Amino acid sequence: MSTLLSGRYIAIEMMPLSFKEYYCAVSGGSTDYFKYYQDYLRYSSFPFAIELNKDIEKINSYLSAIVDSIILKDVIKRKK
Repeated sequence: MSTLLSGRYIAIEMMPLSFKEYYCAVSGGSTDYFKYYQDYLRYSSFPFAIELNKDIEKINSYLSAIVDSIILKDVIKRKK
């Protein structure tokens, strides 16, 4: 992507959500903490995964893309 932008891009650092942040984003006031903790572990703690509405195929594809871009491209390339 950076080559398409002639070297200009903005990096935005995004960390996974804590359980408290995840719970506040999805619970809608429910107090079923155990259910939401299971969902937190099952569907990931990345913010974009919440937008995928528990569609496991889309979430798996999203997580696979993260692994591909971070592990396969960055880590292996840098550490050979």
